[in-house]
Amino acid sequence: MLRIIGGRERAILHSRDWPGGVTLTRVSSGPRQILESMIEFEFAAAVYWLTDEQATVLAENLRNYAKGTLPRDVELGAQLSGKADWTGGALALADFIEEILVGNLAGPLPLAGKAAESMSWALRVMQGVARSRDPSDMAALRDGLAQQFVAAH
Repeated sequence: MLRIIGGRERAILHSRDWPGGVTLTRVSSGPRQILESMIEFEFAAAVYWLTDEQATVLAENLRNYAKGTLPRDVELGAQLSGKADWTGGALALADFIEEILVGNLAGPLPLAGKAAESMSWALRVMQGVARSRDPSDMAALRDGLAQQFVAAH
């Protein structure tokens, strides 16, 4: 998917609507003009967008959490979640994110079960995930997942 931002409106171009046509959805925006590629995640009937760069970093982190190569983050996730195996769905989720990034799968990527739990704790331990500025950004995804997984903890 491409998110095209320009002028006073933001058009969201869903690549899965090709070749029969293009669906454009107008939403509020600022005066900047940006062309960025996005991937979608679906959780609890809501769709969240991450830039390719964010998704790439996320997939790399998930892979590293699954392999235990970021031991401080893995330990922090275990402390926050109360589960030593919070990374159980991380490797599969990283693989699916990478498949979307290279164009082998179309989104949105549904988050459920172990993948959703791994995503929830990964977004909580990752550096740089600030407050949500958009109801569909990375921080909003973290907050949406937290409603299920942090509340259950």
